[in-house]
Amino acid sequence: MCVYSDVVVPPEEFVLARTLRAHPRLRIELERAVLVDTEPSPYLWIANADGETIEATIASEPAVKHVESVDRVDDELLVRVRWRYRDIGVLRTLVDTNATCLKCVGTHDAWHLSLRFQSSSALAEWYQRCTNDDRNMAIQNIRTGACSPDRHLASNLSDPQREAIYTALERGYFSVPRKITLQELADALGVSDTAASQRLRRGLRVLLVDVLSGVPTDGEVPFSTVSVQ
Repeated sequence: MCVYSDVVVPPEEFVLARTLRAHPRLRIELERAVLVDTEPSPYLWIANADGETIEATIASEPAVKHVESVDRVDDELLVRVRWRYRDIGVLRTLVDTNATCLKCVGTHDAWHLSLRFQSSSALAEWYQRCTNDDRNMAIQNIRTGACSPDRHLASNLSDPQREAIYTALERGYFSVPRKITLQELADALGVSDTAASQRLRRGLRVLLVDVLSGVPTDGEVPFSTVSVQ
C-alpha cells in the first residue's frame, strides 16, 4: 500500500539554497510532468524572478549541471535544470528509494515536499538514510491509502491558478451578471489583468480536461505527478 508524507526541508539540505537565500521573494514550484530522462531534469516555475539574474544565480549552484530559460508568463519564469543529483543528499535518497514527488514548492526558508512511497518500509528506509546522514528535515504527517487523500481535480492546478479561480468564484466573477471586472480581480490577486486572465484560462482548461477526459487537447496540460526516479 502506498504511503504519503508531507516534508519540510531547509534549502541547504535540498536544492537551490544559494538562489533562494539570495532572492527572498522567490517562490519556486516544480512543474507537474512525467520524467522521461535517465536523470532528474525538472522544469521549474519561478515567481518574482528577474530572468537573467536568476538564471545566472541558478547556474552558479554547485549541484547544477545546466540551466536554460524556456518561457516567461508575466511574473513567472519557466526554466529547465539538470542536476548533479548525487551531490544532493535528500534528492539522492529519494531517487534511491524510488519515491515520487507529487508537489514541491520552495521559498527562501524551506522546501515543502509532498511525497509518495511504494510502502511504509520504503518511507522508513528513506527516513533512516536521511537520519544516518544527519539531514535536517521535518516530517509533518504520514498517510496511507491506495491513492492520495489530496487527489482531486484542484490538485492538478498550480497554486497561482488555484488562487485565481477560487478568488474569482468567491468574489462573483463567474456570476451573471458579474460582480467584479477582470481588472478588479487582477487587483485582488496583485497581478496584471493579462496575468489574471491567463491563470483563469489555463486553470479552467486543466479542470475541463480532467472532467471531459475524452475531449482531445493540444497536449499543453501537464500530468499531475513528477517522478524523481
